[in-house]
Amino acid sequence: MLGMAPNTIDRDVQEWQRIEEAAAFRMPTGDELLIVRRVPCPTCNKPVALVLADETTIGYARRHGQCGLEKIELNEKGEQDG
Repeated sequence: MLGMAPNTIDRDVQEWQRIEEAAAFRMPTGDELLIVRRVPCPTCNKPVALVLADETTIGYARRHGQCGLEKIELNEKGEQDG
């Protein structure tokens, strides 16, 4: 995925705009995986989870304290539960 660096993020990214615009996620091994789906917060609509091409879910729920969302849970279909 050469050339995707500006659109690649990892767990340490704090800026919402970078999270929302990211096309790939950098794993601790250095591999880059495409983001295939974003799970929105029901309150502010910012991503609370990113689902990667290998089906790994990366959660950003800890950044939604102001929304009262402490963690995100996905059902078997990968959809947000209530």
